[in-house]
Amino acid sequence: MARFVSRTIIIASALVFVLNTTPASASQIDFTGTGKGAWATFSLAGDPLGNPFSDFVGELLWNWIGTPEPGFSSGSIYTYCVDATSYLQDPQTVTARSTDLLTSATGGADAGGRVAYLVDKYAADVHQNGTDVDAAALQIAIWEALYDSTEDLSGGTFALVTTGAIYDKAKFYLDDLYSGGTYHTASATWLDTRAGQDQVVLTPTPEPASLTLFGSALALAAARRRKRKANLTW
Repeated sequence: MARFVSRTIIIASALVFVLNTTPASASQIDFTGTGKGAWATFSLAGDPLGNPFSDFVGELLWNWIGTPEPGFSSGSIYTYCVDATSYLQDPQTVTARSTDLLTSATGGADAGGRVAYLVDKYAADVHQNGTDVDAAALQIAIWEALYDSTEDLSGGTFALVTTGAIYDKAKFYLDDLYSGGTYHTASATWLDTRAGQDQVVLTPTPEPASLTLFGSALALAAARRRKRKANLTW
């Protein structure tokens, strides 16, 4: 979601994210515009910005400023919002964390896993081949997965007012999310900002050189284990 005007707000206690971790280094991202998406109307219980609310929903585009977070390459990224009660700031200071740490009081301790499942399975294909409706619906499904523990788009903490193609596609994503239960093993990257609007992004795939180095390290470790085992047989 956009909510472009810079503003610091107090988030209602029912929507607070729980994070138990030590502080880490942070990087900055520069907002460059919106990607695929559309306007939709929704409501969020406890939202101090008012209900219902109409806004752009879909991909948000960013560039890293200076050194990116570990694992990311310099350049652009696309994200989805995981903080529907806050305004986006530009730039934003973010710390990359696992979505395993992303929870909500209303969505439960495994809300981050549900969000990660949707991002992992659909975000890249929507970005490359999808439509504006696909991206808007994916954002809606992410919020429903984050703020509620069921797939009821018409009720609960988060509710979609918009009907039609966006509603139908979001329901498709949610039906898939809850059909197999495998979201418990999913993990993506949460860009946590203490002032601004938190985002979720696909965890970057290691570069081929990094994979080669990792493979060499595994091979070396295996060789050392074999050598130690051989010495023990004498």
